[in-house]
Amino acid sequence: MFILDCSTADNAIDSLCKCFSCSKDDIVDFLLSVDLDTIYAEIDSSPDVQADVYLYNIALERFGDPDEIEYVYWFHCTRTAPEENFSDGILPLGDSLERVFEIVLQTAPNNIVRERISEWGAENVPNYLYQLRVNESIHWGPYGILVKDVAFHTCTLGQHDYLGMPELIEDICKAYQDTYGVDIFSHYENVLSPKIVTFISDERCDNSCIKAALGYAYTSVRGMPPSGMAVTCIDCEGSTVSLEQIVNVETVYE
Repeated sequence: MFILDCSTADNAIDSLCKCFSCSKDDIVDFLLSVDLDTIYAEIDSSPDVQADVYLYNIALERFGDPDEIEYVYWFHCTRTAPEENFSDGILPLGDSLERVFEIVLQTAPNNIVRERISEWGAENVPNYLYQLRVNESIHWGPYGILVKDVAFHTCTLGQHDYLGMPELIEDICKAYQDTYGVDIFSHYENVLSPKIVTFISDERCDNSCIKAALGYAYTSVRGMPPSGMAVTCIDCEGSTVSLEQIVNVETVYE
């Protein structure tokens, strides 16, 4: 069994070495020998599977079946109060709603904004997406991404930038602008701190994680940023990530 750690490209490659019982040179040589751009250049003759699946399948041909994953490092990205240390773990939205709303009130730019938002209450913010997230437990998470570097390339990868602003606080800012015509987003962007919480879990140890790690390693050995092949996440489906699972809480300095 091995631990899958995609906190850095080097750690991802080291994990793949353990996964396939091979050396770093073996993995790097293999990845450099595969030119996905050329392979997928011609639509008529390209493989009938997505690139990450193709890369995984030929890795199996080269190295044999992968070892079993013991647990995976995941990265929960957010922007929150500077003093937040996640001493209660990472809570699903249903359990963290009041705390998030409290942070918004405590860090409000002035008393007028604080009073107006307070009048809404945590469950009645006049924004469709906010109401959807609050009332549908399918959106409660908490979530984590497999490849830490993905958090810094959200724009090109078409992902929400959680380090920029959590969706719930973004929804509150949109509701305030729609209601009062005042933009408060930049204020919260300035007073809240981007943080990455590293945690471990054995709840999702399937081969799709290995595919994503291979996809991340594929671009990294070429000196390229992560591609869509590296994008995958864990949905804890309403269960708290316990304090014992948390490995590190890192403030990201912009």
